[in-house]
Amino acid sequence: MNTEEKPSSQASALSACKKLFRWLQEYTRSTDASIKQRQISKKDLCLPDITSETQINGLLSIPDTDTAYGLRNNILLEVMYTTGLRISTAVNLYI
Repeated sequence: MNTEEKPSSQASALSACKKLFRWLQEYTRSTDASIKQRQISKKDLCLPDITSETQINGLLSIPDTDTAYGLRNNILLEVMYTTGLRISTAVNLYI
């Protein structure tokens, strides 16, 4: 396998090879076990950067709470921050 590829790409390619190997074994009665012995490299875990309290306070102070949209945006940001909602979930909330 190409070691320049990402681990997830290598894992996908190896998985496809293993499925093909199983199919070949089933339909041709092959006994070659070379692909079965290959190991899939694990994907590295990447943790997100931690946002500082100063950055959060700066973000929460941006909406103009004197307008209806600004108040809505402020509430949405507060809900997202306190509950850990993802943006894709938050935009589907009915407020």
